[in-house]
Amino acid sequence: NEEEQKEKLDEFWNKLWEINSLKRSEHSKEILKSFEEHLTQLAHLSILLTQEEEEDLKDKWNRRDRKKLAQKWSFSEILFSLMKNYKGHQFQMLTGLIHEYRMSSHVAHGDETGIGIIEERKGRPENEREAVHRAHFIKLLSNCLAYSSWTAITVMDYLKEDKKFFFENHSRIEKITKIEKFYHREVFNDPDYNKYKK
Repeated sequence: NEEEQKEKLDEFWNKLWEINSLKRSEHSKEILKSFEEHLTQLAHLSILLTQEEEEDLKDKWNRRDRKKLAQKWSFSEILFSLMKNYKGHQFQMLTGLIHEYRMSSHVAHGDETGIGIIEERKGRPENEREAVHRAHFIKLLSNCLAYSSWTAITVMDYLKEDKKFFFENHSRIEKITKIEKFYHREVFNDPDYNKYKK
């Protein structure tokens, strides 16, 4: 409702800005202790808060509250929130986006799961590896289209404009959908698929 919208806008534009300005200032202090180059100084001196500004923000925001609000506005938490309640309904399609975001995060951070994904691919015979790469590539392309369409439809919905073009555009990709399903099935039809699971 309108009251919640105002509250969320205040959190995003004002409260998060205060929390992040404090975080950036503390980070810049640490950088400046270690690096004295002119360009580093130029980049970070403007970010520093005065001692008075820093103390005011710390009085206003204790560490626990800062962490709680930042977590609330993290990408994954926003997705979970929308998935549970989008215009009064559950938006289960976001489950796939959450999964893809987590997998990408594992690979980007190089943690045990991320390295495991890479090693699993490398351990496959070349023909299987090629099938998985093709399936993954097609999935990335179809995701770009799906997420762009969702975004466009949501924006048009917000603006109360006609969404017909974007629905029609999405329906024109039947050939791509068939190719995508074929390659995805190929991976899971592999009789050795389960042997790569730990």
